Amino acid sequence: MCGVIPLTHCKLLTNIMLYSVIGGYHSQNEDFKSMMIFKDELSAIEYAKYLEYEDGYDYTLTELHEVKTIKNLHKEQGYHRIVTAN
Repeated sequence: MCGVIPLTHCKLLTNIMLYSVIGGYHSQNEDFKSMMIFKDELSAIEYAKYLEYEDGYDYTLTELHEVKTIKNLHKEQGYHRIVTAN
């Protein structure tokens, strides 16, 4: 199932893995203003350390997500548009 994209573009779908990192406070839960997305695990880990040791968050959550993108649909702009995340 391709969701909101036309069936003719289904063959252009590709899956990539991305890391999300978010900081949180024990008294207030997660602060979505701190959330960032990374392609590689090392960058995600470094940002999580930064949030705890430099920005003062009590804890961080780092999760790996499979994200579907459409390849080459917007070739002239030179980017991949994110369609859905699991």
